[in-house]
Amino acid sequence: MTNDLRLGYVAKEIGEGSHWQVIPEVGLNVGYINRGGYTEDNGFTYGDFSHTVVESVVGIRFKGEYHRGDGSTFIPQLRLGWAHILSGEDITIEQSWGGTTYSFTESLDRDYLVADLGLSLCKYGNMDLSLNYGGRFGSNSTTHGGWLRLEWKF
Repeated sequence: MTNDLRLGYVAKEIGEGSHWQVIPEVGLNVGYINRGGYTEDNGFTYGDFSHTVVESVVGIRFKGEYHRGDGSTFIPQLRLGWAHILSGEDITIEQSWGGTTYSFTESLDRDYLVADLGLSLCKYGNMDLSLNYGGRFGSNSTTHGGWLRLEWKF
């Protein structure tokens, strides 16, 4: 489970008659992971596991908005930010086998760059369509994600 709260303020419209805005943002992300323990037949035993990660985010978003002749709106946006883990950067998981317990600790990057790129087409007939990319770039890890959202109203 993850919660993300971001606050932004339209600081500037880029140029007179421009369709672009500059929006500084601050935020707080909270992630919670919970997994019950289990035992494999003739194998490992895994203990219960839960962990909470809290991080702050500071960044800037560039957002465009173009109204089209068919009544739809095209919205491109780019978000660049810096995230800093406030608590929960070390995650330890334990497993047992043959009466011996082994621990594995994963250390998350304490600081990383966040880059989000998105395109949305709203009110295109009976649907809204969004295509997004999200990247996180730290000193020890890099993650990429993408998603497509289609909402069809009927």
